[in-house]
Amino acid sequence: MVVRSNSFNKAGTLALWRFVEVYGRMQLADYLVSTALQINNDCLQHLSRVEGELTRQELRLVMTSAEQLSSFWQMLHWSVGRTPYRDAVRRLQLAQAFQPALDSPFGNTARQLRKKSGGAKTGRAIRRASDLLIRQLVGQRPDPGQVERLARVFQDESACWRDYSQLRQISDDDLIVNGIVRAYARGRRYGVRLIADKGRGDGVSDKPRKLKRAIAWVRHSVNHLALLRPALSDANVKRLWYLQKLDLNLVKQLELDAFLIGVSKLEIKAKARRRIEQAATEYQLRIMKQRKKLFGCCYGAKKREFLNSIREDVHNLGLQEVILLPTDKARYGELG
Repeated sequence: MVVRSNSFNKAGTLALWRFVEVYGRMQLADYLVSTALQINNDCLQHLSRVEGELTRQELRLVMTSAEQLSSFWQMLHWSVGRTPYRDAVRRLQLAQAFQPALDSPFGNTARQLRKKSGGAKTGRAIRRASDLLIRQLVGQRPDPGQVERLARVFQDESACWRDYSQLRQISDDDLIVNGIVRAYARGRRYGVRLIADKGRGDGVSDKPRKLKRAIAWVRHSVNHLALLRPALSDANVKRLWYLQKLDLNLVKQLELDAFLIGVSKLEIKAKARRRIEQAATEYQLRIMKQRKKLFGCCYGAKKREFLNSIREDVHNLGLQEVILLPTDKARYGELG
């Protein structure tokens, strides 16, 4: 249970401070655990109400929640050790792997390519290729045990976060330096490499593995800043917005890659393939131009400057004004 220190009456003050001597005031680790448990609880409640198959929107909610929890574990990585971190990553990857067929990259990419394509023949070639690729997905059978397996993932995840006595020993600065700032520095490093990527000349990224890693680190930063959203400075509020835009930009390239790899396996005429590749190359240039602008807005601050801004944001959360009560003892009146 979490309670603001200025909300107590005089009768409960003595009993409360007896507990504080043992448990202390709230830290960033407590705030992290509380948020993680809330995410798990929301997912489990949502899954318990599902009847039949999960819709695209429901799966998107589950995968977004899994990504948030992955980012929280990234903050803990250097504090909890490699084994607990890797166990968490593997567990959450099971939830993130349930990509709905309706959320394929083919339709989105095809619409973007047709919007900017130069002629009717190119537009028809793109539409025909997209229809063929989407048709391949339509025949995929839904997974009947999907909801049960997802529920098991979040049950196991919730159990890990509830057993958090070790996590309370982690200092705020460990989470900030080894988690939030490390993710920012990694995202910046991968971003520099991607800006230098000119592609293969057919619209496909020249560094697909680095693209996926960049997306992962950018999303970590998005989730870290979203965690601190109530106390973010104006500069970090803007940074969060630009990071979200950068994430969308990188996903567009990832979806373009998937579309073109799918097209390469289709039996279509050579002229149609060349038209698609030409449109893809032009689309990729626009993506890269936007990426370069977004990068400066996301990662313009040096590491030390960003570190200081996050320390200030964490301080502004006001966690030291919060006192933790043991839920079971508080409920049954055992504090006095």
